[in-house]
Amino acid sequence: MWLARVAANVMLGVAAIGFGDVALVAMMGAFMGWQPTFRAMAIAPLVGIVLGLGGRIITGRSFVVLGPYLCFGTFIVLCSWTWFWQDLGFRIIFRYRQSISGLVAGSFVTFCMLLVALRCFKATPASRLKH
Repeated sequence: MWLARVAANVMLGVAAIGFGDVALVAMMGAFMGWQPTFRAMAIAPLVGIVLGLGGRIITGRSFVVLGPYLCFGTFIVLCSWTWFWQDLGFRIIFRYRQSISGLVAGSFVTFCMLLVALRCFKATPASRLKH
C-alpha cells in the first residue's frame, strides 16, 4: 500500500493516499491475512469509482476518500471469502510464486490505470456530467 501511495502521489501530483490508509491495510492484513487483503484492495477502488461517480454527479465534489471503500471491500471479502476461496477454487492462484507475482503486477498496473482515469475524471467539469 505504501508503493500505491507513492504511485498516486507521482501520477496525481498530490498526496492521494494517506498514511491512515496504509495503516488500515496493515491492520486488514494482520486480521485477515495477505490473500484476502489483496482481494479487498482490488475491490476498494472499483467501489470507489462507482460511488465516487455518483457523488460527483449529485454533489459536484471531486474528492474521493479511500478508507471507507477499503472497509467496504473488506466487508465484501469477509462475507464471500469461503465461496471465493473454496467453491471457486482460487486457492490455486496463491500456491505459485509466478501467479502471485502476476497478480501483484497486474493489480498495480490496473491501479495506475485507475489513477489516470481519476485524473481525467477530476478534470471533467461537474456541469458536463449532469447532462
